[in-house]
Amino acid sequence: MTGINVTIDADGRSADIIDSNELTLTDEQDTDTSLKKVVSSDFDKFKADQLADVALQKAWSLSKVSKGQQRSLFIKNDSLCHHDTALGQPVEQLCLRRSRVAQLCRVAHDIFHQGIKRTKEKILSHLFCNNISKTITEYINHCHECQLKAKAVVKDWIPISVIPSEPVPFAHLYMDVIGPLLDRLNTNIVCVLSILIRDIHSLFR
Repeated sequence: MTGINVTIDADGRSADIIDSNELTLTDEQDTDTSLKKVVSSDFDKFKADQLADVALQKAWSLSKVSKGQQRSLFIKNDSLCHHDTALGQPVEQLCLRRSRVAQLCRVAHDIFHQGIKRTKEKILSHLFCNNISKTITEYINHCHECQLKAKAVVKDWIPISVIPSEPVPFAHLYMDVIGPLLDRLNTNIVCVLSILIRDIHSLFR
């Protein structure tokens, strides 16, 4: 094994440069063994987390029932998984216990504060939980920093005002032009309306 490995301390202030030619076979074996222990330990914790969740007990039962078709819930590597589609591609998601969803939302959203669609794509590409889409939406809608940066929503650009009533008919007139008419070239209709009466006066022009 050739090359150079750079090891940096946790405080980031010191570094050791090690020539990988000096590593013995025993050192490499010890490193591989340590990594396998860490991965195995994390996997065991995640599996125990799945088994301890009461809400996933029914999902475990459904994953063991065979109906002759591709099931949405299945067991892979002793872990409960779920078939779904993300970004237009079929994906296999690990089932996550409900109590971990809030922590997952913080990790996926609070760093870059991306929108609902992008955050869902990141999470649903790998993990699944019942009603997780609704939880992600509610979490982002209640994010304080996102609310401060959000654009003001304007539903109606024209302010609505009350039309004042007139004391006598035709004290104030409303006029509009209809046309041009299709059957008569360059012909318009001028409409005159008073708010107090229902009669519409029109004339051709």
